[in-house]
Amino acid sequence: LWVGQDGRDGATAQVALVERATGSVVARHEAGPGPHALAAAGAGLAVSASPSGVALLRAGTEARPLPGLGGGFAEAVWSPLAELVLLLDRGEGKAVAVRPDGRPVASWQVAPGAAGLFLDPTGRLLLIPEPDERRVTVVDLGRGTVAHRVSLEGRPRRVGFSRAQAYVQHEEGGRLSLIALNSLVEGGRPAVATIAAGDGGLGAADDALGATVATAPGDGAMLIASPEDRVAHVYMEGMAAPSGALRLPPQARPLAIAAIDRGLREVAPGRYEAQAVFPAGGRWVVPVMQQGGGFLHCFEFEVAGDAGAAVPLTRRMR
Repeated sequence: LWVGQDGRDGATAQVALVERATGSVVARHEAGPGPHALAAAGAGLAVSASPSGVALLRAGTEARPLPGLGGGFAEAVWSPLAELVLLLDRGEGKAVAVRPDGRPVASWQVAPGAAGLFLDPTGRLLLIPEPDERRVTVVDLGRGTVAHRVSLEGRPRRVGFSRAQAYVQHEEGGRLSLIALNSLVEGGRPAVATIAAGDGGLGAADDALGATVATAPGDGAMLIASPEDRVAHVYMEGMAAPSGALRLPPQARPLAIAAIDRGLREVAPGRYEAQAVFPAGGRWVVPVMQQGGGFLHCFEFEVAGDAGAAVPLTRRMR
């Protein structure tokens, strides 16, 4: 786990490498004053981008600056499919692709003030919202070219994905633009639809802490965080509007959203598994029901150890 410091008073100009299994810091890299945008680029390798420049970080060695790229980069993401680190310079209005060895291979012009870098689930398409231009630039990393510049009705700020759609959230209002991913292939014509999700947008300040659109458990279900409305909308793909909303505690603003599916999954014929975290050790009874299948059974077992231990639930159902 690569951890950057923001370079403010009391912080350092280091990026720490943490071993997740033990939680111990195994290395500290001098990466220049932050804030640091980090992209893990394979085992023991990362790229750090900050206003002071770009550095290649490798476990066991010192940070290697990449002076030819310049500074001012505010975001970095990694595409495993293309094996590229992607950097965004909002001030200059450019996105740069860098190989894991630090070699730049491509650069694409975008509007100054571009809001971020968002990779589709395959890792091939890179979507870059440009609020001032009211559009999203789509880069095909397989071809290394700008495939589309998609005009939108609002000022795009963030992008989330299902397997079939890109969900573009705007600064103003509660409408989202949905772009069919299969329409962004070479020679395709972008297919854009809109849905209404509440009254408030994301706002001009990009204070999100992570993804604000997430795939929910179930077929075609999505969760959409609405910070100004203080809810998380539940949307079924294909509908004109969300089917409901998850209310949050008073004064809470959802700045990131993720869904964890704890449902049973068939891993082999007749064998189902799930994982859950129990609040304490002791004897537990877990009822399992299959909707529409007439199956209902209560499994009893002992949980040893301290509270919060992860226990795999594995039983054979006949």
